Amino acid sequence: MKKYMLGSKILRIYFMGFLTMIVVSVVGFAVISNRMYTQQVINFCENVVRLNLDILDNKLLSIQESQRTITEDSQLKKIIEYRSKIEHMENIDYSIELFNQRVISDKFQILIRNREIENAYIVNEEGDCFYWYKKPIRQGEIAKELWYQNVLKNMSLSTSYISEVHDKSYLINPSKEKCISMVMPIILGSQQIAFSPKAYLICDVNLKAILDNNVSDIDFALLNSSKQWYYFNKIEENAQIQNYILDKVFSKDVNVDTIEQKAGEDLLLVSMKTKFFGLQLMGIKELTEASTMKQSILKLSLMILIIAIIITIIISRKTVRTIINPVKRLMKQCNEVANGNYNVEFGEEKIEEMIVLSDVIQGMIKNVVYLNEKMIEEEKKFSEQKLKALQHQINPHFVNNVLQSMKGMALRGENKKISDLSTYLGKIMAYSVYQPYQSVTLKEELQHVENYLKIQSIRYDNKVLYSIECNSRVENTKILKLTLQPIVENAVEHGMKLQEREFITISAEEEGDMVCIIISDNGKGISEEKIKELQRRLVIGEVYQQEKSVGILNVNERIKKKFGDEYGLEIISRNGSGTTVIVKLPKEYKEEQGDESISCR
Repeated sequence: MKKYMLGSKILRIYFMGFLTMIVVSVVGFAVISNRMYTQQVINFCENVVRLNLDILDNKLLSIQESQRTITEDSQLKKIIEYRSKIEHMENIDYSIELFNQRVISDKFQILIRNREIENAYIVNEEGDCFYWYKKPIRQGEIAKELWYQNVLKNMSLSTSYISEVHDKSYLINPSKEKCISMVMPIILGSQQIAFSPKAYLICDVNLKAILDNNVSDIDFALLNSSKQWYYFNKIEENAQIQNYILDKVFSKDVNVDTIEQKAGEDLLLVSMKTKFFGLQLMGIKELTEASTMKQSILKLSLMILIIAIIITIIISRKTVRTIINPVKRLMKQCNEVANGNYNVEFGEEKIEEMIVLSDVIQGMIKNVVYLNEKMIEEEKKFSEQKLKALQHQINPHFVNNVLQSMKGMALRGENKKISDLSTYLGKIMAYSVYQPYQSVTLKEELQHVENYLKIQSIRYDNKVLYSIECNSRVENTKILKLTLQPIVENAVEHGMKLQEREFITISAEEEGDMVCIIISDNGKGISEEKIKELQRRLVIGEVYQQEKSVGILNVNERIKKKFGDEYGLEIISRNGSGTTVIVKLPKEYKEEQGDESISCR
């Protein structure tokens, strides 16, 4: 089995645990921060697009309202009707026409409030211009424009219709600048019943002026229902963006997407639909700031991680020293006690469990020293087997073995087992050293035995199994303290040497005027020759002087001297079938003054 230094093992565990938490925290911080910043960018872009969309809707509605005011004017209708009846310009009465032009000019003044209108003109079906505002157009040319033909084809109501994106080639001074046109029919008196307009008011609208939001890092594109473009700057120059958007189906009122470019920064695309005119406004923003922020967050995260690792190393080392140093000191002191030096001084500890364990061991040593001194002074009052029984119960080697087991568990990080061992060991030591010869109730003695078995079960990885049953009528039966542990200890030590799993059962029942405590194990058992010899010694109350069976013989001797020769131990065993020890006690016993009642400090 590979061995580890306890300090190195705990340091590694602490470091890896803290490091894992720190890495998870830093990565979480980086991811959340990046998402929050990205969401802020998206929200900003959405707000800008929504603002421009509202402006676009309002501007187009305002133009539509201005067109409606002009086209529904009765005086204008009379002028248009008069002009429609004149087939040739040489038939025009120029005095009337001059007056009409002044009237129309006054009507066109309504359009001044709409700065987005670049041109306005009234034309007939053939595209001949009756009147114009700002820039004149060539006669008949507009009828050749495809966008104009499509608008007239789809026109069915007296409202404004928005054309496709087109240039201004129909002007007297043609221009390649792009715009859209809003066309509203002029319904004359004879056309009120059947919708058949003979003239139209057309306004050329500069969308770029509407969408000029002074946000330099956001570009806009406008798409009609036929996916025809009106775009600016980067969109016009970038075919990848155009193809991406044309291939995309925008089913929601608000769409957010990211365009990954092979060359250059990725783009954020936010698309929204207008409420009234069937257009789709798109805002495109380069994610340069987001990339810069990602790098900044990454650098900050790395700095935090490095600092956290340094702090973790410092804290881990300090924590390991806090845990390991007291254990090392206690092990060293216990080893000295095990070697017979009872003058060991225990320093003051700060860990609660170490304080309890240190106090218990010091109390144990003081009681051992005190009892040894009293036994020398009162050798005539106490038999040799009592001294051996006491030394057997509070042998410091047992404590050292438990501490060695705790060390191994610490190497494996089994903190719960270490805590349990500390608790049970403290209870055993407190029970063993305080008035070891006084009588206690059977319930208290069985609790002590259970604490001992719990320690052995933990030490042997749950290979020691046990069952304890006690009839409630005999729980308060008096029994000498430390009567049952030597028997159970003998079963554990001999059983675990010969097999992989030990099972011990303990039960207590009434038998006439006796109380019988039956302790059985599933060990190898005792040979017939040896069991006969052991039974003979138990009957005569002899104390066996060799190492073997000293605990059982001493317990038998103590019971007989305390309660009488009819009580004591009975052993039943067969080779290969386990061993059963029956402890016989009186059901009722009145404690006499001075009977094994020495107080120990």
